[in-house]
This record gives sequence, structure tokens and C-alpha cells, in this order.
Amino acid sequence: MTIFNTTDLSKSINYFNRKGTIATDVVFTNEATNVSTNFNVDSLSNTSYYDVLNFTATDGYFNENDFYLFEIKDASGDIIFKDKLFVTNQDISNNLIYDINKNRYKPNTTTNEYTIYE
Repeated sequence: MTIFNTTDLSKSINYFNRKGTIATDVVFTNEATNVSTNFNVDSLSNTSYYDVLNFTATDGYFNENDFYLFEIKDASGDIIFKDKLFVTNQDISNNLIYDINKNRYKPNTTTNEYTIYE
């Protein structure tokens, strides 16, 4: 799963190219509305194991806490890669884990004392 935030318009996706062809389009489908949107690839680079695709999103397209399906396509329209995307503004740098209950759930605190009866 890929994770984006809503603040940066310049987006980057690391992916494994299944066909070895050059990516030209990225198609995002919002799972809530089932509306698809195409974005053109701005730049493409490849490493020895994966490709890095960069594109510019339109302002306000990605909504926080929404899921999107996306497909990376080549010039002939063949699908090179498919994945799911989640949009969150939580800080996920430094290997922090996304917390679905952030600011919503307060854990029960206890002294963890117990009595053993014999």
C-alpha cells in the first residue's frame, strides 16, 4: 500500500515495473465515489530494483482518510503496476506507524494490580 498526504502536490511512487515499458499515465480511482482521474507522468527514473515515478496532483484531489486504487499505464494503455493508496496527514516519517485511532481513542489506564486467591 502506498501512502500520500494532502499537502504536497508533487507526488512520487516507487513501484516494480512488471513489463519493463515506460510509464506515461497514472489512473487513480477513489473507492468512495468510484471516480477515476488520469495524471501524466512528469519524470521517471529507475534503480536496479524498482522505478520511481513523479507526477503533479491537482489541488484538493486527494482527500484525507480516503482510499484510492491506482494503475500505472504505458503508452499503449497496458497496466504496468496496480496498488492501493491511502491518504493521511499523519507524520509517518522515521518509521512511525499510522494510527487509525489518533485523537479519537484514549486507552484505558490501570495500575495492573491483581490479587491471587489460594
